[in-house]
Amino acid sequence: PANVALTDKARALGWEGAGTPFDVLPLIVQIGDAAPRLFELPADAVLEVPIVHPTLPWFEELGLRWHALPAVANLALDLGGIQYRCVPFNGFYMGTEIGARNLSDIDRYDMLPAIADRLGLDRSSTSTLWRDRSLRRQLETLDVPFDEAKRAAKSVGASLNDLFVTAAVRGAATYHVAAGAPVESLRMAMPVSTRRDGSASGNSFVPTRVVLPADVDDPVDHLLAVHELLSATKQEKVIGVVGAVAGLANLLPTSVLVRFTRQQVETIDFTTSNVRAAPFDLYIAGAKLEANYPIGPLAGTAWNLTMMSYRGTLHMGLHVDAGAVADPEGLRDAIALAHEELITATGA
Repeated sequence: PANVALTDKARALGWEGAGTPFDVLPLIVQIGDAAPRLFELPADAVLEVPIVHPTLPWFEELGLRWHALPAVANLALDLGGIQYRCVPFNGFYMGTEIGARNLSDIDRYDMLPAIADRLGLDRSSTSTLWRDRSLRRQLETLDVPFDEAKRAAKSVGASLNDLFVTAAVRGAATYHVAAGAPVESLRMAMPVSTRRDGSASGNSFVPTRVVLPADVDDPVDHLLAVHELLSATKQEKVIGVVGAVAGLANLLPTSVLVRFTRQQVETIDFTTSNVRAAPFDLYIAGAKLEANYPIGPLAGTAWNLTMMSYRGTLHMGLHVDAGAVADPEGLRDAIALAHEELITATGA
């Protein structure tokens, strides 16, 4: 887009080009009040490097390429008060500049959406409310009785985490209805453990994305539907976007990978995480820790709800991007009410 005006000027002077996204524009020289003159560059004067991928054959079909030598001639060289206005300047290209800026910026070639589509990644966002992102943060907290929640989940063959996630999506759905923007589903991200040995120490997990139903009226039916979805997700061999982009990510510059990941994260409506706390009382400088509210990372999503069990209570930290969620307190209350509905509906 930055070169559209120059391209139109070249066409007005008689240049046609091949009509591809990578046509090399001609030189346009104007001296004083004289009419501008057009000079096309010979093909053997331009060295272009095709961009391919060693394990993704379709990448070559995108037709991406870039010239090897960056040179500009619209800068003036001032020597002793005399300005030389046709002196070319050249430098060198880094992979980050080509990939993260020239081929990725939305006001340049904007190729990341096309690459995501070829990888089979879903770029849609299900929420119509949580589109914006900001640096404003707000933390809300809520408590849920551990024993009651666990009994409620177990009574229908679900897990405590299933109930926790169901309450999160029900609360989010209630928030949308109250805002006059009901949704049928919402996309959630959560870490899934990949440990096979339950006794092993340390963390081993991969991120996963799952689309959850948001329009199920009955709390128990909703819990069972979420239970089935989460169970299937945990059993998948390739989880989330990790497997799809692993080969590509290994060869991408960090800046390109960050931009690519950020675009994918923006399709996620919210994030949840379930963290185990110590099964005994904790002390800080001799003072007993009464509550422990976790703050989970947003990582570009609208909000994160993280649960930590401690001393018979599920302590939850609702970490909100206040630029995305207009009423964090209302979202907190909706999630708290959803927990109460689920516990009551199961008779726990």
